[in-house]
Amino acid sequence: MKKNKHHSVEFKRTEAKDTSALSKAKMKKTIIVVVVIIAVIVVAALIDHSIRHPRTQDETDAMNQIFGQGVISNNPEIEYDTPVTINVLEMETINGKDYYPVEVIAGDEGSEKLYGPYYVRLSDSRIFLKDSTTGQLVPYGV
Repeated sequence: MKKNKHHSVEFKRTEAKDTSALSKAKMKKTIIVVVVIIAVIVVAALIDHSIRHPRTQDETDAMNQIFGQGVISNNPEIEYDTPVTINVLEMETINGKDYYPVEVIAGDEGSEKLYGPYYVRLSDSRIFLKDSTTGQLVPYGV
């Protein structure tokens, strides 16, 4: 017959460590990590925005935005071999923001058609069209 062996375990009474100091230090490190992560995300978003929407400096930049954002190439009414003229007009301030109005004229002499004006915002190079019913600027391509 087998005898059950009982094991005895001794517990020593120890003084409780000050867990509040440890948790405060841990919390402080966690907050620092979170703040650094948020700062990195904000900086990355700002850099991304400045790359995607560079500031328009002058009329040439406004004209380049018309080409670069596909205003002409994405217009189904303008054929590939159609002659195109681009006129950048005087800068306008609309609702406190500066824009270059840009007219695109496509077609041969005598059969030209005017597209636009497209409004290139200086602050971020986004392109807008003026809504014919409300007169408000609406983002191009949306």
